[in-house]
Amino acid sequence: MSDYTLGFVLEQSLGHVTHTRNLQSHLLRDQEIDVHWCLVPWQTHGWQARLPLYGSNWTVRAGLRARTAIRNLVETVRLDALFIHTQVPAILSADWLWRVPSVISLDATPLQIDDLGRAYQHQRGPVWAERVKRALNQHCFRAARHLVTWSEWAKRGLVDLYDVPAEKITVIAPGVSVDEWSGATPRHTHDRPLRILFVGADFARKGGSTLLQSFRRVGPQRC
Repeated sequence: MSDYTLGFVLEQSLGHVTHTRNLQSHLLRDQEIDVHWCLVPWQTHGWQARLPLYGSNWTVRAGLRARTAIRNLVETVRLDALFIHTQVPAILSADWLWRVPSVISLDATPLQIDDLGRAYQHQRGPVWAERVKRALNQHCFRAARHLVTWSEWAKRGLVDLYDVPAEKITVIAPGVSVDEWSGATPRHTHDRPLRILFVGADFARKGGSTLLQSFRRVGPQRC
């Protein structure tokens, strides 16, 4: 019998999908915990995609989906704790965070993402909307028992921009599941040019231009 019953509410967009899979692969081996997964999808289809605000705003969509998932989970099992990644699905569930001991995990604060907006095709909303968003996030951070950030940069963002006490935050880098790469074929000397695979949803932000500069410097005969 498991010692703890935990609920994991996880955003399913971009690299957070990989983070989810890494958590699942490791936590399923832990016999001391009974884990319940609530995956919050990015996609929306049909009539839901046409709903005003819901279909176009990820924060609203993720928040409502996560809130429904948490309510359904709490009605089914008695949770010892909740783990929510990221703050986006947590933003509309502060009341649940007060009731169930909770940890919020995040890679960056909303205000930090605003500062990097151009690289992510992200724009700030009206001043009133940004004030409401900041207040909701701040309330959510206060309700959480603890916070986990992927970097010291994100931790500083919580402390400096949202007044979260530093002792309430632990930095845990997401890491890489090395088991996934253990079967790589050893490199052998060959006469053909080296093949390079570029993986990234955004060419410029993911360093595509740097790769092209390096390619031109090395020459097409080598790769």
